Amino acid sequence: MGVALAELGRTDEAAEAFRAAIGLSGGHVPSLIYLGNLETGRRRFEEALALYRKVCELTPDDGRAHHNAANVLVELLRLDEAAVEARHAAELSPGNADIQATLGRALQAVGDIDGAVAAYSVCQRLRREAAGSEPGALPFSESTPAQIKHDIEQIEFLSNRNLIELDQSVIDAYSDIASSIPANCPPGERLSLTDGQRRRIAPYYNRPYHVAHATMIEGGAINPALDTEAITRDYYSNEPGACYFDDFLRPEALAELRRFCLESIIWYDFSHTHGYLGAYREDGFAAPLVLQIAEDLRHALPDVIKGLPVRHLWAYKYDSNMEGIATHADFAAVNVNFWITPDDANLAPDSGGLVVHKAECPLDWSFDDYNSADKTRVNAFIEENSRGTIVVPHRQNRVVLFNSDLFHATDTIRFREGYENRCVNVTILYGERHYDAG
Repeated sequence: MGVALAELGRTDEAAEAFRAAIGLSGGHVPSLIYLGNLETGRRRFEEALALYRKVCELTPDDGRAHHNAANVLVELLRLDEAAVEARHAAELSPGNADIQATLGRALQAVGDIDGAVAAYSVCQRLRREAAGSEPGALPFSESTPAQIKHDIEQIEFLSNRNLIELDQSVIDAYSDIASSIPANCPPGERLSLTDGQRRRIAPYYNRPYHVAHATMIEGGAINPALDTEAITRDYYSNEPGACYFDDFLRPEALAELRRFCLESIIWYDFSHTHGYLGAYREDGFAAPLVLQIAEDLRHALPDVIKGLPVRHLWAYKYDSNMEGIATHADFAAVNVNFWITPDDANLAPDSGGLVVHKAECPLDWSFDDYNSADKTRVNAFIEENSRGTIVVPHRQNRVVLFNSDLFHATDTIRFREGYENRCVNVTILYGERHYDAG
């Protein structure tokens, strides 16, 4: 009854049903978990934590129970406790990729970059080598025209620099797949690979067979000459919080990050409508340098980021002519975006970056409300409530910070052809959107 009521959105009645089941059974573990999940969704984190703690008592050897507790502790910003719970969960369930991801997030939040990198690496290995080894696993049985084109370009790039050695049959297999795609097929169209195609590229497709090193920069990754006080003033002068500036990273950090993004086989996410590719910290985009940048910025702008932990961290890579992300908001408190592709790759210097609308997404909107494919409601809200628009053109090493409640979109992408000219954007999200970042 509780499950059915929860699926109908009748959460108060669902909670009562779960409590009844718990009382009748003297501690029914599934009901405790269901109720904990329900309370987490209702942002009643203390109540959820108490329920998950009870599950841990009743099933002390179940890593998932400690995993749930760790996630709630992160939401409560009790980060040291979260790291302890997550580590215990990982010890109990070492083969669970999601637990390793949570351990990475918790360790990153307490500043243990080495530990976080190790946990993220285990998560990637589990997802790419073990969990996806089944013949029908979607990450390995589907693709898009955009991803196939990217992978061929990256293979050629790495081969020409003697960074990988591939049998000619693998290169031929990718070329055969590309030639089988109709010319008018949209770049983001999901395609099913035939059994023969999948077998020919299986050892390499969406597998981390080459990941470059990107080590931390001694003395910090962020440009020490930045006037952080002026940046903070600029951010708050654009209510409810937005600014951008150049020369974000030290030259050596920028060069190292760009090399990492060019060389690393980590661009697995092909799920986006227009065809751009994603890489995430839990699945390859967690080099020590990447995590260092996120931590350095958190400490460099304490009055903007306010010590909030990194909620999400990813990079997107675009082809030369491609639509980017449509207007949306993010589930975070502070949004950070920066670009690493050289300026001369951009054929439209006044574009290629980000468009930020000074219209805050209402707090009572759900994720589906502000990220729906149908933008009618979003566009109408912006039309009625926007206090202006900030257009941030693409520049290498430029960063834009803004309140994550602000609706924003990728500007027009018109870059030169060629693998090294692809636009690469890095996003860091701090905190979560119900936190008062102002």
